[in-house]
Amino acid sequence: MALFLPSLKKSGHLEQIHITVAVVGSRKIAIQDDYASQGWQIFAPNLTIYGFDADVEACEKANAELKTRQINWNEKHIPLALWKCEGKSKLYVTKNPACSSLYPPSKYYIEYFVGNSKLIELTDIHEVETTTLDIFCQSEKITEIDFIQLDIQGAELPALEGADWILKSGTLGIVSEVEFTELYAGQPLFSDLDLYLRMRGFTLFDIHNMNRDIRKMPIISSKHPGALIWADAFYFRDLLREDLSIDIKTPEKLFKLACIADVLDFPDYALELLTYLTFQYGKDEKYNFADNIIESLAYVPGLVKQEQGELLASLPIIEKIRAYSSSYKYKNFSIQKDLLKQAYQYLLLGEYEQAASIYEKAIELEPNVKANYWYLGLLLLLQDQEVEAHTAWFIGIAEGKAEKIDMWIAELVEVLQAEAQRREIIGDKALALKIHENINTIASQYN
Repeated sequence: MALFLPSLKKSGHLEQIHITVAVVGSRKIAIQDDYASQGWQIFAPNLTIYGFDADVEACEKANAELKTRQINWNEKHIPLALWKCEGKSKLYVTKNPACSSLYPPSKYYIEYFVGNSKLIELTDIHEVETTTLDIFCQSEKITEIDFIQLDIQGAELPALEGADWILKSGTLGIVSEVEFTELYAGQPLFSDLDLYLRMRGFTLFDIHNMNRDIRKMPIISSKHPGALIWADAFYFRDLLREDLSIDIKTPEKLFKLACIADVLDFPDYALELLTYLTFQYGKDEKYNFADNIIESLAYVPGLVKQEQGELLASLPIIEKIRAYSSSYKYKNFSIQKDLLKQAYQYLLLGEYEQAASIYEKAIELEPNVKANYWYLGLLLLLQDQEVEAHTAWFIGIAEGKAEKIDMWIAELVEVLQAEAQRREIIGDKALALKIHENINTIASQYN
């Protein structure tokens, strides 16, 4: 689950980029095969997905399903067999259609292994026309693809060899299925694909979803439970590496890379990139992510220990980017919107006195803005000033007609529930309970 993207979406930063994805082997078997369901829809409407599969029927089914969903991003599935060159090739159709490949099933594997043998049994052979990702992109005037996923049963490397131009144009991330044992006769293995991508400036970040299989023997080792067969390999073009000669190290590319890392659940790398961008380019609001970093880290369980006085503000990463945030003490905002942004940042950082003083100032400037009273009371409550908190809320509610009071109470409860939920997420159960108790008190007082 993405950590930073919700905040970046809310602040409007995602509006400045467009993410293009290519899914090579896009047959949708399970919900995880649908990219929108994996979190990529957060980039919509600035999202384009191209799916490629040799199965015409699978592409037609995917496109029809997308039409009924009325999606707000661009996505289409194209019935093409991607390879390293144009031409004709044999498609080896297997018992499980999803295991069909441009390589023939390995007779050795079928004979000696248990798990996947039945799935890859050959049922038919078709002749198919092949093309390359580069030829497709050039014919469609596509100049860059930010992220590529490949799952085409052993043919991942040939498909990448046919994408050399688009890779050089600025591809930032690749996830590929890789094999350590031949499921298909003559197929490239992990080491072949890894070397190819490393030679093109990609860095292996993780090998995930490791799958093993056992031999057709009546015994198995407890230390070595089967042979490594396949896994998913995650690669990024690590633009922060100084030893790589890369001519695409721009703020926009770095930001895209951070977003892709976050949606793929690499929050540490995303944070590293967002911090770098803020520190190097933070004078430009487009690349100032200090507030987003603070807001997102404030929801990470166990990052700070409130009961021991360890505040978010004390983290070295926060100290590094603090001068670029709305909470920077030398920033003197003059308009209500910026004042409240600064106050909320102080709240998240655990600097409650500073936050409370800003909300008091905001009330002086605009006494009719009720949200200021709700947050001021919350901050007083967080400082164990329960009586003062209820006084602040009462002042905000006082002198209102019945229908107004009901609306204000609902707003106040929403503010308190949001903070209680955050406390529960980060493991501060005692404070979450205290806030809920005060919500109940408010409800009993005004019902």
